[in-house]
Amino acid sequence: MEIFIHPDDVAQTKDMFEKALHEGVAESTYRYRTSIGDYVWIESTLKSVHFEEDGSKKVIIVSRNITDRKLTEQKLQEANQLLNQLSYLDGLTGIANRRYFDETLDKAWTNSSISHTPITLIMFDIDYFKKYNDTYGHLTGDFCLQSIAQAINNQMAVNSHYTLCRYGGEEFALISPSTTMEEGMKIAYQIQETIKLLKIPHISSDIADIVTLSIGFATMVPTTLEKPQALIQMADSALYLSKTKGRNTISSSHLSMEGL
Repeated sequence: MEIFIHPDDVAQTKDMFEKALHEGVAESTYRYRTSIGDYVWIESTLKSVHFEEDGSKKVIIVSRNITDRKLTEQKLQEANQLLNQLSYLDGLTGIANRRYFDETLDKAWTNSSISHTPITLIMFDIDYFKKYNDTYGHLTGDFCLQSIAQAINNQMAVNSHYTLCRYGGEEFALISPSTTMEEGMKIAYQIQETIKLLKIPHISSDIADIVTLSIGFATMVPTTLEKPQALIQMADSALYLSKTKGRNTISSSHLSMEGL
């Protein structure tokens, strides 16, 4: 019979027989090869029967083909996986959304706390984006957001430990574990230059004729006494500083310089 059982299911079918012999009843699902070489899913119930005449034990097997049910379950599982993936994506830009940001930052914070390594959070948004929408329309504004997200995502794809998210509206965030303040400054500069190279027209901007970014970032070595919100507040304060300095610039949180 083993030659008809899928190789990955042979061990469990043997266990199924042993269980039926020792415990009386067993159930299992496995793949069975048909006469034309295809595999179908089989669900079997086994029951051991004791024959008093000769003292022997035999196993009675009742089986049914459950291939259709398995295929339906597989499709449902794939659909659920897709829905789960989509629940972490921003519908407009296709990058990670705020929910994914929150969960990823929590995990990165915990890992950095355990390893005593720095974590950097970079926050940035588009300068005078409301004026951009008013001038070019919301559809063009959406395309601008998509272009910026795609450009930065492509740039950061070379390093898998970066996580780029749409934080909300025209604001984005980049989580970068094991990153010092000096390294964070380099990443922030790369982000700024990447968007400048896109040369997206912005005639209503007060500081340039193309789309620019204001960037703020902070770096911390987490402790058990602090929560990720502390890093968010520091990066957000640095972003606010960039805006008060005239936009199209990069600022860092002074507190994050301690010990780094």
